[in-house]
Amino acid sequence: MEAHAIREMTHVANRRISLPVPSWLDNQDVEVIVLPQESNEPTQPGKKRKPNLLAERGSVTMSEDFDDELPESFWLGEDDDG
Repeated sequence: MEAHAIREMTHVANRRISLPVPSWLDNQDVEVIVLPQESNEPTQPGKKRKPNLLAERGSVTMSEDFDDELPESFWLGEDDDG
């Protein structure tokens, strides 16, 4: 199964959280991880986010050397461009 992730910012009310989920998750087991929001600004209940904001930009592609080992200069904080 291909891994997917959904990030949803929401407000806890009466110690409960309600999350919308896509139809492809129907009848599947899921893991839910709850993290406190790190911002000092509270999430506004009822404020809707625009889903798939960047969907029209296309797929993300990685360079061929993405998984290659980083050079020693990277780990030493040196500028290897001269």
